[in-house]
Amino acid sequence: MSGRSVLRAVQYLLLLIAVVCLSYFGWRMYEIRREQSRLTAEIEKAIQPSIRPVPPDATVPADGVIGELSIPRLKLSAPVKVGDDENVLDASIGYLPDTPLPWTSGNSAFAAHRDRIFRPLKDIHAGDAIRLSTPHGELNYRVLKTMIVKPKDVWVLGALPSV
Repeated sequence: MSGRSVLRAVQYLLLLIAVVCLSYFGWRMYEIRREQSRLTAEIEKAIQPSIRPVPPDATVPADGVIGELSIPRLKLSAPVKVGDDENVLDASIGYLPDTPLPWTSGNSAFAAHRDRIFRPLKDIHAGDAIRLSTPHGELNYRVLKTMIVKPKDVWVLGALPSV
């Protein structure tokens, strides 16, 4: 084989690898969007007023849907599911089950991929509104301040001083 034909073979191999990688990425994004749509439909159905009220201390199944979190100014809206594993975080925001449920007292914690669902959070500011729509009602919050903390800084989950 001449040097030119080896170069041509390498070009075709690299092109094939690029096509395979882009195809895989496209398929994963399709699956994630499909799962987000399914979860959004499930949330809308769960949030609609029902004949009997949901008790405030109700528990959520291990893989259950909590609701939908939205930050209107950032145009961020995503379903919230219980859990923090890849299956949950691929298509939704994860509610960390070791923290109090959002409709009970205490600080709830949520997680999502910062390069996917939570990417818009890079532009969040004090004063921004956050809405969590759940079967227990709509919970509204306002950002007081932002800070970057290390993963081991769990003190941020402690009680906040009264405002």
